[in-house]
Amino acid sequence: MPKVSVLMPVYNTSESYLREAIESILNQTYTDFEFIIINDGSTNNAQDVILSYKDERIVYVKNEQNLKLIKTLNKGLDLAKGEYILRMDADDISREIRIECSVKFMDENPNIAVASSYAFGIPKKIKYKLPTENRIIKPFLRYIANCMMHPAIIMRTSVLRENNFRYDERYIHNEDYKLWIDINEKAELANIGEFLLMHRLHDESVSAQNMKIQQTITHKILWENLIKDFAPRDKKLIKIVNKYFDDEELSLSEFRKIDVFLCKALSKIKKILDVSMHKYLKEIYKGVYKRYVRRTKPSLGLIFLVWISSFCSKIGAGNELKNELTLEVFDKMQESLQVSGPQDGTKFAIPENSGEERCQ
Repeated sequence: MPKVSVLMPVYNTSESYLREAIESILNQTYTDFEFIIINDGSTNNAQDVILSYKDERIVYVKNEQNLKLIKTLNKGLDLAKGEYILRMDADDISREIRIECSVKFMDENPNIAVASSYAFGIPKKIKYKLPTENRIIKPFLRYIANCMMHPAIIMRTSVLRENNFRYDERYIHNEDYKLWIDINEKAELANIGEFLLMHRLHDESVSAQNMKIQQTITHKILWENLIKDFAPRDKKLIKIVNKYFDDEELSLSEFRKIDVFLCKALSKIKKILDVSMHKYLKEIYKGVYKRYVRRTKPSLGLIFLVWISSFCSKIGAGNELKNELTLEVFDKMQESLQVSGPQDGTKFAIPENSGEERCQ
Protein backbone atom coordinates (compact mmCIF):
# COMPACT_ATOMS: atom_id res chain seq x y z
CA MET A 1 0.00 0.00 0.00
CA PRO A 2 1.54 3.36 -0.98
CA LYS A 3 2.03 6.01 1.68
CA VAL A 4 0.89 8.79 -0.68
CA SER A 5 -1.65 9.04 -3.49
CA VAL A 6 -0.85 11.87 -5.90
CA LEU A 7 -4.05 12.98 -7.62
CA MET A 8 -3.82 14.84 -10.93
CA PRO A 9 -6.81 15.50 -13.23
CA VAL A 10 -5.99 16.28 -16.86
CA TYR A 11 -8.15 17.98 -19.46
CA ASN A 12 -6.63 19.14 -22.75
CA THR A 13 -3.43 20.32 -21.09
CA SER A 14 -0.73 21.24 -23.60
CA GLU A 15 1.96 18.60 -24.08
CA SER A 16 4.84 20.72 -22.79
CA TYR A 17 3.02 21.68 -19.57
CA LEU A 18 1.77 18.13 -19.01
CA ARG A 19 5.21 16.57 -19.43
CA GLU A 20 6.75 19.04 -16.98
CA ALA A 21 4.03 18.26 -14.42
CA ILE A 22 4.35 14.46 -14.77
CA GLU A 23 8.13 14.47 -14.66
CA SER A 24 8.21 16.73 -11.63
CA ILE A 25 6.29 14.04 -9.72
CA LEU A 26 8.18 11.05 -11.09
CA ASN A 27 11.49 12.71 -10.15
CA GLN A 28 10.61 13.25 -6.48
CA THR A 29 13.13 12.39 -3.76
CA TYR A 30 10.30 10.55 -1.97
CA THR A 31 9.27 7.45 -3.90
CA ASP A 32 6.54 5.63 -1.92
CA PHE A 33 3.54 6.91 -3.86
CA GLU A 34 0.96 6.05 -6.48
CA PHE A 35 0.36 8.64 -9.19
CA ILE A 36 -3.33 8.71 -10.12
CA ILE A 37 -3.70 10.55 -13.43
CA ILE A 38 -7.32 10.97 -14.53
CA ASN A 39 -7.83 11.98 -18.14
CA ASP A 40 -11.17 13.77 -18.08
CA GLY A 41 -12.19 13.14 -21.69
CA SER A 42 -9.38 15.17 -23.28
CA THR A 43 -9.69 15.75 -27.02
CA ASN A 44 -6.01 16.53 -27.63
CA ASN A 45 -3.00 14.19 -27.35
CA ALA A 46 -3.05 14.06 -23.53
CA GLN A 47 -3.58 10.28 -23.46
CA ASP A 48 -0.59 9.62 -25.72
CA VAL A 49 1.58 11.83 -23.54
CA ILE A 50 0.52 10.09 -20.33
CA LEU A 51 0.92 6.58 -21.75
CA SER A 52 4.42 7.39 -23.01
CA TYR A 53 5.60 7.12 -19.38
CA LYS A 54 6.19 3.52 -18.29
CA ASP A 55 6.55 4.13 -14.55
CA GLU A 56 4.72 1.45 -12.53
CA ARG A 57 3.61 4.05 -9.98
CA ILE A 58 1.29 5.65 -12.55
CA VAL A 59 -2.37 4.65 -12.25
CA TYR A 60 -4.01 5.84 -15.48
CA VAL A 61 -7.78 6.39 -15.48
CA LYS A 62 -9.77 7.66 -18.45
CA ASN A 63 -13.21 9.25 -18.21
CA GLU A 64 -15.04 8.35 -21.39
CA GLN A 65 -16.96 11.61 -21.08
CA ASN A 66 -15.84 14.95 -19.69
CA LEU A 67 -17.12 14.83 -16.08
CA LYS A 68 -15.66 18.26 -15.23
CA LEU A 69 -13.21 18.94 -12.44
CA ILE A 70 -15.30 18.42 -9.29
CA LYS A 71 -16.64 14.97 -10.22
CA THR A 72 -13.19 13.96 -11.42
CA LEU A 73 -11.60 15.07 -8.14
CA ASN A 74 -14.17 13.12 -6.10
CA LYS A 75 -13.52 10.08 -8.28
CA GLY A 76 -9.84 10.44 -7.47
CA LEU A 77 -10.56 10.66 -3.73
CA ASP A 78 -12.41 7.33 -3.98
CA LEU A 79 -9.56 5.68 -5.89
CA ALA A 80 -6.79 6.85 -3.55
CA LYS A 81 -5.14 4.12 -1.44
CA GLY A 82 -2.56 6.20 0.38
CA GLU A 83 -2.49 7.50 3.93
CA TYR A 84 -2.17 10.94 2.39
CA ILE A 85 -3.64 12.45 -0.78
CA LEU A 86 -1.45 15.03 -2.51
CA ARG A 87 -2.99 17.25 -5.17
CA MET A 88 -1.25 18.18 -8.38
CA ASP A 89 -2.40 20.30 -11.33
CA ALA A 90 -1.46 19.20 -14.82
CA ASP A 91 0.17 22.53 -15.69
CA ASP A 92 2.18 23.09 -12.49
CA ILE A 93 5.63 21.91 -11.40
CA SER A 94 6.41 20.32 -8.03
CA ARG A 95 9.85 20.83 -6.56
CA GLU A 96 11.66 17.50 -6.20
CA ILE A 97 11.45 17.69 -2.39
CA ARG A 98 7.73 18.47 -2.30
CA ILE A 99 6.37 15.04 -1.32
CA GLU A 100 9.23 14.39 1.11
CA CYS A 101 8.68 17.70 2.94
CA SER A 102 4.88 17.36 2.90
CA VAL A 103 4.89 13.83 4.32
CA LYS A 104 7.43 14.77 7.00
CA PHE A 105 5.25 17.71 8.06
CA MET A 106 2.07 15.61 8.25
CA ASP A 107 3.81 12.76 10.14
CA GLU A 108 5.11 15.25 12.70
CA ASN A 109 1.77 17.06 13.07
CA PRO A 110 -1.02 14.46 13.51
CA ASN A 111 -3.48 17.23 14.45
CA ILE A 112 -3.28 18.68 10.92
CA ALA A 113 -5.84 17.38 8.41
CA VAL A 114 -4.81 19.49 5.41
CA ALA A 115 -1.60 21.36 4.65
CA SER A 116 -0.66 23.55 1.72
CA SER A 117 2.67 25.32 1.22
CA TYR A 118 4.24 28.47 -0.09
CA ALA A 119 4.45 28.59 -3.90
CA PHE A 120 6.11 30.49 -6.72
CA GLY A 121 3.96 31.91 -9.52
CA ILE A 122 5.49 31.35 -12.96
CA PRO A 123 6.41 32.79 -15.42
CA LYS A 124 5.77 35.97 -13.39
CA LYS A 125 7.92 36.01 -10.30
CA ILE A 126 5.22 36.05 -7.63
CA LYS A 127 5.66 34.59 -4.16
CA TYR A 128 2.53 33.07 -2.61
CA LYS A 129 3.40 33.38 1.06
CA LEU A 130 0.52 32.07 3.14
CA PRO A 131 -0.38 32.16 6.85
CA THR A 132 1.04 29.02 8.45
CA GLU A 133 -0.93 28.60 11.69
CA ASN A 134 -4.52 27.41 12.04
CA ARG A 135 -5.36 30.23 14.48
CA ILE A 136 -4.80 32.69 11.59
CA ILE A 137 -5.93 30.46 8.72
CA LYS A 138 -9.38 29.80 10.18
CA PRO A 139 -10.65 33.41 10.42
CA PHE A 140 -8.88 34.28 7.16
CA LEU A 141 -10.81 31.52 5.38
CA ARG A 142 -14.12 32.42 6.97
CA TYR A 143 -14.09 36.19 6.57
CA ILE A 144 -11.48 37.24 4.00
CA ALA A 145 -10.49 34.74 1.30
CA ASN A 146 -9.07 31.34 0.48
CA CYS A 147 -5.51 31.16 1.79
CA MET A 148 -4.81 27.50 0.96
CA MET A 149 -3.08 26.81 -2.38
CA HIS A 150 -5.14 23.94 -3.86
CA PRO A 151 -2.47 22.43 -6.16
CA ALA A 152 0.01 22.47 -3.24
CA ILE A 153 -2.29 20.54 -0.88
CA ILE A 154 -1.65 17.32 1.04
CA MET A 155 -4.67 15.81 2.86
CA ARG A 156 -5.04 13.16 5.54
CA THR A 157 -7.19 10.48 3.88
CA SER A 158 -8.68 9.19 7.15
CA VAL A 159 -10.16 12.61 8.01
CA LEU A 160 -11.85 12.83 4.60
CA ARG A 161 -13.37 9.37 4.81
CA GLU A 162 -14.39 9.39 8.46
CA ASN A 163 -16.34 12.63 7.92
CA ASN A 164 -17.41 12.01 4.31
CA PHE A 165 -15.77 15.23 3.15
CA ARG A 166 -16.11 15.77 -0.60
CA TYR A 167 -15.73 18.55 -3.14
CA ASP A 168 -19.17 20.19 -3.42
CA GLU A 169 -20.56 20.72 -6.94
CA ARG A 170 -22.63 23.70 -5.75
CA TYR A 171 -19.41 25.69 -5.32
CA ILE A 172 -18.02 25.45 -8.84
CA HIS A 173 -14.53 26.94 -9.28
CA ASN A 174 -14.40 27.37 -5.50
CA GLU A 175 -14.92 23.74 -4.51
CA ASP A 176 -11.58 23.68 -2.71
CA TYR A 177 -12.35 26.82 -0.68
CA LYS A 178 -15.62 25.31 0.59
CA LEU A 179 -13.90 22.00 1.39
CA TRP A 180 -11.25 23.69 3.55
CA ILE A 181 -13.94 25.56 5.50
CA ASP A 182 -15.87 22.31 6.07
CA ILE A 183 -12.77 20.40 7.19
CA ASN A 184 -11.66 23.28 9.41
CA GLU A 185 -14.80 22.86 11.51
CA LYS A 186 -13.54 19.40 12.51
CA ALA A 187 -9.75 19.61 12.30
CA GLU A 188 -6.82 21.96 11.91
CA LEU A 189 -5.23 23.30 8.73
CA ALA A 190 -1.72 24.58 8.08
CA ASN A 191 0.60 25.94 5.43
CA ILE A 192 4.14 24.62 5.25
CA GLY A 193 6.55 27.55 5.28
CA GLU A 194 8.59 26.32 2.32
CA PHE A 195 8.24 26.98 -1.43
CA LEU A 196 7.31 23.51 -2.70
CA LEU A 197 5.31 24.29 -5.85
CA MET A 198 5.72 26.34 -8.99
CA HIS A 199 2.21 27.46 -9.93
CA ARG A 200 1.77 28.32 -13.59
CA LEU A 201 -0.16 31.51 -14.37
CA HIS A 202 -1.63 31.65 -17.87
CA ASP A 203 -4.80 32.72 -19.67
CA GLU A 204 -5.95 29.14 -20.36
CA SER A 205 -6.07 28.08 -16.71
CA VAL A 206 -9.41 27.19 -15.12
CA SER A 207 -9.17 30.12 -12.70
CA ALA A 208 -8.35 32.66 -15.41
CA GLN A 209 -11.21 31.53 -17.64
CA ASN A 210 -13.77 31.46 -14.84
CA MET A 211 -12.74 34.46 -12.73
CA LYS A 212 -16.20 36.07 -12.65
CA ILE A 213 -17.94 32.90 -11.44
CA GLN A 214 -15.16 32.32 -8.92
CA GLN A 215 -15.56 35.80 -7.49
CA THR A 216 -19.32 35.41 -7.18
CA ILE A 217 -19.01 32.07 -5.37
CA THR A 218 -16.33 33.51 -3.08
CA HIS A 219 -18.69 36.34 -2.25
CA LYS A 220 -21.45 33.81 -1.50
CA ILE A 221 -19.18 31.73 0.76
CA LEU A 222 -18.21 34.82 2.75
CA TRP A 223 -21.86 35.68 3.27
CA GLU A 224 -22.72 32.12 4.31
CA ASN A 225 -20.04 32.35 6.99
CA LEU A 226 -21.16 35.81 8.15
CA ILE A 227 -24.79 34.68 8.51
CA LYS A 228 -23.87 31.40 10.19
CA ASP A 229 -21.53 33.03 12.70
CA PHE A 230 -23.31 36.30 13.48
CA ALA A 231 -27.01 36.09 12.49
CA PRO A 232 -28.11 32.44 12.10
CA ARG A 233 -31.71 33.15 13.16
CA ASP A 234 -32.24 36.52 11.43
CA LYS A 235 -34.76 35.39 8.81
CA LYS A 236 -35.23 38.89 7.42
CA LEU A 237 -31.51 39.32 6.78
CA ILE A 238 -31.27 35.86 5.22
CA LYS A 239 -34.15 36.76 2.90
CA ILE A 240 -32.39 39.98 1.83
CA VAL A 241 -29.14 38.14 1.12
CA ASN A 242 -30.99 35.49 -0.90
CA LYS A 243 -32.74 38.27 -2.81
CA TYR A 244 -29.38 39.78 -3.63
CA PHE A 245 -27.95 36.50 -4.90
CA ASP A 246 -31.06 36.10 -7.07
CA ASP A 247 -29.90 39.37 -8.70
CA GLU A 248 -32.85 41.44 -7.44
CA GLU A 249 -32.69 45.10 -6.46
CA LEU A 250 -32.78 46.01 -2.80
CA SER A 251 -35.01 48.61 -1.18
CA LEU A 252 -33.52 51.40 0.93
CA SER A 253 -34.67 49.71 4.14
CA GLU A 254 -33.00 46.48 3.01
CA PHE A 255 -29.84 48.42 2.21
CA ARG A 256 -29.88 49.87 5.72
CA LYS A 257 -30.37 46.40 7.21
CA ILE A 258 -27.23 45.25 5.39
CA ASP A 259 -25.34 48.32 6.60
CA VAL A 260 -26.21 47.75 10.26
CA PHE A 261 -25.42 44.03 10.08
CA LEU A 262 -22.04 44.47 8.38
CA CYS A 263 -21.04 47.15 10.87
CA LYS A 264 -21.81 44.89 13.86
CA ALA A 265 -20.21 41.84 12.25
CA LEU A 266 -17.01 43.73 11.44
CA SER A 267 -16.68 44.88 15.03
CA LYS A 268 -16.70 41.26 16.14
CA ILE A 269 -14.48 40.00 13.31
CA LYS A 270 -11.76 42.56 14.01
CA LYS A 271 -11.44 41.17 17.54
CA ILE A 272 -10.92 37.65 16.14
CA LEU A 273 -8.42 38.54 13.43
CA ASP A 274 -4.75 39.22 13.77
CA VAL A 275 -4.18 42.98 13.44
CA SER A 276 -1.98 42.42 10.37
CA MET A 277 -5.04 41.08 8.52
CA HIS A 278 -7.22 44.16 9.02
CA LYS A 279 -5.96 45.67 5.75
CA TYR A 280 -7.38 42.69 3.82
CA LEU A 281 -10.65 42.96 5.73
CA LYS A 282 -11.04 46.61 4.74
CA GLU A 283 -10.57 45.89 1.03
CA ILE A 284 -12.88 42.86 1.01
CA TYR A 285 -15.78 44.63 2.67
CA LYS A 286 -15.38 47.79 0.65
CA GLY A 287 -16.02 45.47 -2.30
CA VAL A 288 -18.96 43.78 -0.60
CA TYR A 289 -20.54 47.13 0.22
CA LYS A 290 -20.07 48.61 -3.25
CA ARG A 291 -21.59 45.46 -4.74
CA TYR A 292 -24.68 45.94 -2.60
CA VAL A 293 -25.04 49.54 -3.74
CA ARG A 294 -25.33 48.23 -7.28
CA ARG A 295 -28.24 46.01 -6.21
CA THR A 296 -30.15 48.92 -4.68
CA LYS A 297 -32.59 51.24 -6.46
CA PRO A 298 -30.74 54.44 -7.44
CA SER A 299 -32.12 57.47 -5.63
CA LEU A 300 -31.20 60.52 -3.59
CA GLY A 301 -32.38 58.54 -0.58
CA LEU A 302 -29.65 55.99 -1.22
CA ILE A 303 -27.04 58.77 -1.35
CA PHE A 304 -28.32 59.97 2.02
CA LEU A 305 -27.97 56.48 3.48
CA VAL A 306 -24.45 56.21 2.11
CA TRP A 307 -23.50 59.41 3.91
CA ILE A 308 -24.95 58.37 7.25
CA SER A 309 -23.57 54.85 6.94
CA SER A 310 -21.91 53.58 10.10
CA PHE A 311 -20.22 50.96 7.96
CA CYS A 312 -18.05 53.47 6.06
CA SER A 313 -16.46 54.82 9.21
CA LYS A 314 -16.22 51.37 10.80
CA ILE A 315 -13.85 50.07 8.11
CA GLY A 316 -11.83 53.26 8.22
CA ALA A 317 -12.71 54.31 4.67
CA GLY A 318 -14.54 57.50 5.63
CA ASN A 319 -15.31 60.11 2.98
CA GLU A 320 -13.17 58.40 0.36
CA LEU A 321 -15.49 55.40 0.17
CA LYS A 322 -18.58 57.56 0.61
CA ASN A 323 -17.57 59.61 -2.42
CA GLU A 324 -16.95 56.49 -4.50
CA LEU A 325 -20.33 55.03 -3.54
CA THR A 326 -22.10 58.32 -4.20
CA LEU A 327 -20.61 58.49 -7.71
CA GLU A 328 -21.84 54.96 -8.35
CA VAL A 329 -25.37 55.94 -7.32
CA PHE A 330 -25.26 58.97 -9.63
CA ASP A 331 -24.07 56.74 -12.47
CA LYS A 332 -27.02 54.43 -11.87
CA MET A 333 -29.44 57.34 -11.80
CA GLN A 334 -28.04 58.60 -15.10
CA GLU A 335 -28.34 55.15 -16.63
CA SER A 336 -31.97 54.91 -15.53
CA LEU A 337 -32.61 58.19 -17.38
CA GLN A 338 -30.71 56.87 -20.40
CA VAL A 339 -28.07 59.56 -19.93
CA SER A 340 -24.52 58.41 -20.46
CA GLY A 341 -22.25 58.76 -17.47
CA PRO A 342 -18.84 57.55 -16.33
CA GLN A 343 -18.65 53.83 -15.62
CA ASP A 344 -16.73 52.86 -12.52
CA GLY A 345 -16.45 49.20 -13.45
CA THR A 346 -15.13 48.21 -10.04
CA LYS A 347 -15.67 44.53 -9.27
CA PHE A 348 -15.63 42.62 -6.02
CA ALA A 349 -12.40 40.67 -5.86
CA ILE A 350 -10.06 39.10 -3.35
CA PRO A 351 -7.24 41.62 -2.95
CA GLU A 352 -4.19 40.39 -4.79
CA ASN A 353 -0.90 42.13 -4.28
CA SER A 354 0.82 43.20 -7.46
CA GLY A 355 4.04 42.95 -5.49
CA GLU A 356 6.11 40.01 -4.41
CA GLU A 357 4.11 38.53 -1.55
CA ARG A 358 0.45 37.60 -0.98
CA CYS A 359 -1.81 36.43 1.85
CA GLN A 360 0.67 37.20 4.58
